[in-house]
Amino acid sequence: MPLARSIGYNILQGLAGERLTLGKMISIARQAGGGYRYQDMLEDARKFTGRVKYQTQIERLGYDAVVPKAFMVEAELEQTAKYRVFGQVTLYDEETDTYLTQNASFYTDDLDTVGNYGQAFEDFYAGRYEQEDLEIAEFKQTGIEHNRGWDY
Repeated sequence: MPLARSIGYNILQGLAGERLTLGKMISIARQAGGGYRYQDMLEDARKFTGRVKYQTQIERLGYDAVVPKAFMVEAELEQTAKYRVFGQVTLYDEETDTYLTQNASFYTDDLDTVGNYGQAFEDFYAGRYEQEDLEIAEFKQTGIEHNRGWDY
């Protein structure tokens, strides 16, 4: 890996927990002498912060909105499904009376509304979390991938 890329990569990784915008992270990395192709830096910054492409746009959609094709990422999915839906799930641990938020995803063949994906996630994963004594409090969609070459 070239030195400028290595420096930039390491700086982006180190900034991931600082709650900066992706653009600000890239700017800081470049000012420190680490730089490479902007799109690659953007993808690395997303990876380190746990964000997905078009997340900001999708988070602004209403409960009854369907994510438009323009906000879907075309990808080769690992499962035979049309879509991979990304989101943040908030779990409630009754034993400790605490909430935990983590990134999650699931596969589906249904193009649905943002709100209905929350219910679909809960229907699919509720049993898994119950085994861990956790209750799903909320699933908030943050992204969607479309299986390249499949119909919508």
